[in-house]
Amino acid sequence: MSSHRQKLARAEVHIEDVEALLADWRRDGYRAFEQAQGEGRFVFLAQQTKPLPDELPLVVGDALQCLRNSLDHIVFSLAKKARPTMTPKQEKDVQFPISDAAIALIDSRIACLDPTAAEEIRALAPDPGRQKLDQDPLWLLNKASNRDKHRELPIVAAAVGSTEYALSVSDGTDYFRDHGPQRLELNAHPVALFEYARSPGVQAQITFACDVLFDKGIEVADREVVAALRWFHDHIRDTVFQRLEPYLS
Repeated sequence: MSSHRQKLARAEVHIEDVEALLADWRRDGYRAFEQAQGEGRFVFLAQQTKPLPDELPLVVGDALQCLRNSLDHIVFSLAKKARPTMTPKQEKDVQFPISDAAIALIDSRIACLDPTAAEEIRALAPDPGRQKLDQDPLWLLNKASNRDKHRELPIVAAAVGSTEYALSVSDGTDYFRDHGPQRLELNAHPVALFEYARSPGVQAQITFACDVLFDKGIEVADREVVAALRWFHDHIRDTVFQRLEPYLS
């Protein structure tokens, strides 16, 4: 298996580890319960009962690094194919270019590549003229990876909220008020998720879910951790690699 594919496969292992950690935590990491308010109305509450796993930010960081490294590895392979005798400085410069501005064709990070491959990379790299940077998976991955590498571990938090209110039968007394997703904090008071009425003439199904999100203050804030990691992974596999690997043949 090629080096860039090995890095991506390793990222998948870390993502699966994140999923396993969260599945184990959800078994008893929080509780959800209802509380009567009188006159047939109830409030549904949630409370965090134990901290998120200590190793969770470490495993998330490992996934981020493997994902980001896979991009550099495929660019290095492209550079070696185009220029087998690179100087040490040229080898040091080679990487997948991700910046806050469009990438120039003369960028030193792709200068050793075949011009057609370099142009393809420029088309794949974040460009604020083409897409908002905070919606670009590669820009967000790069920011999260750099934060993990140089500044701090990825910060995660639990959040819980209703996902569906399905009313099948009503005698006109139904009532549902959603408070929206709520952040959970260890040792904090329970938070109200939604209020509802219960009566024999009403049949409704209410579902909820507890997600683990990247916390406030970072570029990927409020994105569900596993979903974001898989978004990065799948974009690299299905878009970046699909468009660049033909230049290796």
